Amino acid sequence: MELERSRLTKDGSIFPVQISLNYVNFNGKEFCLEFARDLTTKRERDEAIQLSYHTMNSFDEIVYWLRTDGSFRYFNDAFCKKTGYSRQAIETMHVLDFYPGVTFETYQTNWEQIRKEGRMDGVYEVLKKDGTTFPVEGSYSMIEFAGEELILGLARDITNRKNKEKELQDQLAENEILRRQLEKENIILKEEIKLDHNFANIISISSNYKKVLLL
Repeated sequence: MELERSRLTKDGSIFPVQISLNYVNFNGKEFCLEFARDLTTKRERDEAIQLSYHTMNSFDEIVYWLRTDGSFRYFNDAFCKKTGYSRQAIETMHVLDFYPGVTFETYQTNWEQIRKEGRMDGVYEVLKKDGTTFPVEGSYSMIEFAGEELILGLARDITNRKNKEKELQDQLAENEILRRQLEKENIILKEEIKLDHNFANIISISSNYKKVLLL
């Protein structure tokens, strides 16, 4: 039988212990043996892990850990929110279900590259449950946790940035069209002025008059 209890030290502080109780019959006498293991370090480690999970779940960026086979060891709440899938659904899915532009062969190549170089960055399209995609700027690195080799994926939704870049490109293209149109109209206007006014027959004291008409 195992229990978790608290014990008091000589200085009055309290620390957690795991107690194992065992029944022993020795020479016809019954004994209850108690073994206590200090859980202070384990509790601190568990609290640190819980704090890390809570911190990652508060991120707006997508965070996940991948196993070698492409299944998810961990993923944060933002992953569910951004893709529209429930936790139960993602736990049964493969990472390539979210990256339609990446083949399994490419995935294996990328894994080897990350293992060799330690990190890989890139921009990808992530598939949502409703069939639409959104762009992410991803950073992927190799980590080892509890003896297991994992890839840590950090992906930031850059939809707003891409939209702004497109708006800027559209504006620049529109400005270029307007510039060309103004150049064309200016050429036509100059040709019309030449037809309406024969500068060779214009008598003027000032040569600047001709320059004004040519503007």
